[in-house]
Amino acid sequence: MGLTSLFRVRKRVNTLHKEIDMVKLVMIGAGSHVFTAKLVGDFLSWPELRDGTIVLVDIDEERLDLIKAHTMKLVGQNDFKTDVESTSDRRKALEGADYIILSIRVGGLETTRLDISIPAKYGIYQGIGDTVGPGGVFYGLRHIPIILEICRDIEEVCPDALLFNYTNPMAMITWAIKDYTRVRNIGLCHSVQNTSKELAAYLGAPLRRSPIGLQGSTICPGSWISSGMARTPIPPQGEVHGP
Repeated sequence: MGLTSLFRVRKRVNTLHKEIDMVKLVMIGAGSHVFTAKLVGDFLSWPELRDGTIVLVDIDEERLDLIKAHTMKLVGQNDFKTDVESTSDRRKALEGADYIILSIRVGGLETTRLDISIPAKYGIYQGIGDTVGPGGVFYGLRHIPIILEICRDIEEVCPDALLFNYTNPMAMITWAIKDYTRVRNIGLCHSVQNTSKELAAYLGAPLRRSPIGLQGSTICPGSWISSGMARTPIPPQGEVHGP
């Protein structure tokens, strides 16, 4: 399931006796240029969401200005009516929020290097080190306290909002939010989508040409597909092998 398919239009504003759907989306950690740009593109691909507001939040104002300019250019080029705002004031941004996307890196790249180098010193080598293993634990210990602070703001400012967490370690953070806050939240990971594409290719039914429906779950980065159904016939492939 894509991120934007999880959104529900909930706010309605009467303008000249016509009801217009309005959604306020807050993106915390918007200074991540590549990630935010893709998410904004996904959000704006749905006509039902284009009349809403996107609020970009980051503590790095230089990065924030850059991604705001990109977002406004995207909105302007397509003649959308989306309002684009940016701020480093998290609580102000959360006022009236319907949905929140959380994607942050506490401590920057320097601390992430330590997550990898310290375990490596003792013979534990990790590819990324932000989800599982000792690096994942370090990453979780550094991020969970900050994310719980953000959740306290959500509880006070916009308690009905739905939080989408894209920050790793996804499973640990989602667990902490569930146990220690009242914030409604969903943990997201692209591992399910990537695994679905690979399985579809093994079956000779690529998702774009021969849609299949798959049900699964993930603890990030591992995912499990529990069931699947092809909507169109799958050509005979003989015995199916993975990579």
